[in-house]
Amino acid sequence: MSDHVSLEPARAADASLLSNLLELYIHDMSVFFTRLELGADGRFGYAKLPVYFSEPERHFAYLIRHGERVVGFALAARGSPVSDDPEVHVSAIRKLLDGGVTQVYVHSGQKDQRRVIDFYGSKVLPRLRRVAVATAS
Repeated sequence: MSDHVSLEPARAADASLLSNLLELYIHDMSVFFTRLELGADGRFGYAKLPVYFSEPERHFAYLIRHGERVVGFALAARGSPVSDDPEVHVSAIRKLLDGGVTQVYVHSGQKDQRRVIDFYGSKVLPRLRRVAVATAS
């Protein structure tokens, strides 16, 4: 077996394979995100998977191979699904915390990191603190 690891674009024909890999990933993550639930069909499902094949200019699906074997996947999107509305960020972080996550690391791939730090410092974190205090009371 080759030691070569490759990342290759997934094709529409790979949708079923990606769906199965996602099921395994989501199952593993359900240990940490206890609010994940199986559907009536016995699958967690990932409703957004079809956009990785219908919006190729914005969504990108990849298969990771070790030699010829598929060993993983990666999903990426151009742009940010997050807005400049601090409540969107607070809500997303609260969902993680409510699901049992104890540490959250925020990463932003944009060039203006100072803007992200200032945004979180002045708008997101103060709101999270208010929510935490109100919840504890």
